[in-house]
Amino acid sequence: MGKYRTDAGEWALGYSLPLLDLAAIRDACDVRSRHAARTRAVPIDEIRGSEGRGEDFDADFRPLRPHSRDRWIRIAIAQQMGATMPPVELVQVGDAYFVRDGHHRISVARALGQREIDAQITVWEAARPRSREQCVGAGVLETELMHQAVSAQPKVSPSCVT
Repeated sequence: MGKYRTDAGEWALGYSLPLLDLAAIRDACDVRSRHAARTRAVPIDEIRGSEGRGEDFDADFRPLRPHSRDRWIRIAIAQQMGATMPPVELVQVGDAYFVRDGHHRISVARALGQREIDAQITVWEAARPRSREQCVGAGVLETELMHQAVSAQPKVSPSCVT
């Protein structure tokens, strides 16, 4: 498949949708602060992107590269045998989470029907993107879902993070 296809028509034909790119969001938003939050269970469906591994997994965390196969299988076997997995590391921006470490663990958990995964979370408080056009130019807004993840207004504070 090599190249990602991101419009709905191509997705319906079986192409993979890409993970959101944390670097593009960082570049499009003014990240005002970063702080560690507690470790907690995060719904896997709220994990929307990656820090640097968007070429290796699609938006459903299916591996896209053959070199991921052996690691994926080892993690799946360990999980099926009841091994305790360490928490994944996520960055939270608004309502979306981005994987720093644990792509394979998330992929396996999702494939096995797990709905949540334990995660150590770093919260980025960021201003809204300067403009939708700027985000598109940075490659951030490939889909409306990405626009919502980046520009969602919080209920309490003026940052993207709730």
